[in-house]
Amino acid sequence: MATLEKFVVETTVEEEAPPYRKIVSDIISDLGMAGRIAKIKVAIRPEDSLFQLVAVVRGVLPQVILKDFAEIQKGDHEGEILITISVEKHLPRLLQILWDRYGRDSLEQPDRWTISLFVDNPEEEIGSLENLVVDDPRRTLKSNLADMAIRVAPEGFRVR
Repeated sequence: MATLEKFVVETTVEEEAPPYRKIVSDIISDLGMAGRIAKIKVAIRPEDSLFQLVAVVRGVLPQVILKDFAEIQKGDHEGEILITISVEKHLPRLLQILWDRYGRDSLEQPDRWTISLFVDNPEEEIGSLENLVVDDPRRTLKSNLADMAIRVAPEGFRVR
């Protein structure tokens, strides 16, 4: 796990702090959030039915836009848009977005770096595709923070 600037676990039973710190560390690592969290403080007081978790996150990465990692141009065939990607990491998410938007029948992938998209008006679609948001790290971070809070909360503190 990346080094946190501050990691505090407060509890009325001091023997519980180290194991709880390990649990929190493991959950942060499992969710791949080690590099995103700068500070974390956990307070547990079972006698007061209190569980608090406060996290300060590091700077969030900007949205990933299609034109940031791909070249988009009119293809050789009628109605074809050729998308040539340079970062394979975003390919699965991009394909899912394109399938949802245009349908699987409108796409061909001749190789792992190229996608052919067939549409009625390629000129209009190229403009909208260039600004297509493929990934939003802010949304992912919020989701992971909520998941972390749920996983970290002791079983007795969870509302069902």
